[in-house]
Amino acid sequence: MEIANFPSLTGEEFLEACHHLDGAYCRAQLGPLRKRWKLRLRMAAQADFLFQDVPNSYIEITRPLDPEDLDIDLEILRKPVIRKDGAIVCYEIHLHPTYRMPCLWFQIQGLDTGESQYDLDTVFRYLVPEQYKEGLRRYGGIGGISLDNHPVKGDPWFFVHPCLTGDNMSAFKCQISEYLIIWLGLVGGCVGLWVPRQMATIK
Repeated sequence: MEIANFPSLTGEEFLEACHHLDGAYCRAQLGPLRKRWKLRLRMAAQADFLFQDVPNSYIEITRPLDPEDLDIDLEILRKPVIRKDGAIVCYEIHLHPTYRMPCLWFQIQGLDTGESQYDLDTVFRYLVPEQYKEGLRRYGGIGGISLDNHPVKGDPWFFVHPCLTGDNMSAFKCQISEYLIIWLGLVGGCVGLWVPRQMATIK
């Protein structure tokens, strides 16, 4: 399917992109990783939070906070490993009503008592690889990481501001089936979200 106003998405296009990403996850040969890196297509129950032409479906991805539990190349992360047994990171992909781009929301859950999941320093300490830190701090809230009320759940979550995503995506003219895989490759890495390579090769 062609995207009518690439890289912007309509609600229908975003929903189809979500189904393609969910399908890639279901078909990928992930082995034991599937128990730890989980992707689900969700539907929001609270429709009163939703905007016009923003679907109530979204993608949820959860993974252990400890990158060693994912069996990924820690050299790629270029950051010290901080073990947090039992803690997870929950990521959600929603369509932003203004920018008409996917927006990545995330929250660290299950931290030890005394550590705040709403502290930006906590996010930088546990999620942001070293090579992204300077750029994200320079951008601040606009173009970087912000804390706001979740568009559906209402409680505070962090999100990667989508204002620059359109320019970055414009270099990748792609079909709707590839859209979210490419988008995650551009956006997810700065907060520790990496798409398993088995999904990226699914046609």
